[in-house]
Amino acid sequence: MPRCHLLIVDDNPQDARLIELLIRELSLDVMITHVTTVAEGLDAAYARNAHAGAAPPSLMLVDLHLPVQGGRELLDTVKRDPELRIIPVVAISGSVRPEDAREAYELGANAYMRKPLNLDELTSVVSCFAHFWLRTADLPDACSTEIIST
Repeated sequence: MPRCHLLIVDDNPQDARLIELLIRELSLDVMITHVTTVAEGLDAAYARNAHAGAAPPSLMLVDLHLPVQGGRELLDTVKRDPELRIIPVVAISGSVRPEDAREAYELGANAYMRKPLNLDELTSVVSCFAHFWLRTADLPDACSTEIIST
């Protein structure tokens, strides 16, 4: 079983796939799930519907600028729910607006990262994210019902 389960919630499949490839290049023991909407993100977090029987995430990477319901709503829902709030959520956005970072932290994000457009910069950002969150940090055991109950 992988060390952790990373849930990427990003409406841009190319960005999500690139982030996944960059993480895989680091040879980390991680299961990665990618979904594109808030509804799918909540289904994966609760391990329900299409994600029933799957391990809940031990870490979430959420794009703040999702269409329809935005990433802010997902972040707010996760951090207000006693079952989910233990899951670290890292907000990511291509926006350069300082208020985006502030709002993410106000909603309970554990970190905020800018998603650069340049591949070298993105590689550096993903590498730093992966080294800290997937190698160094002690993440909650999301597979344990003792920590996250349903």
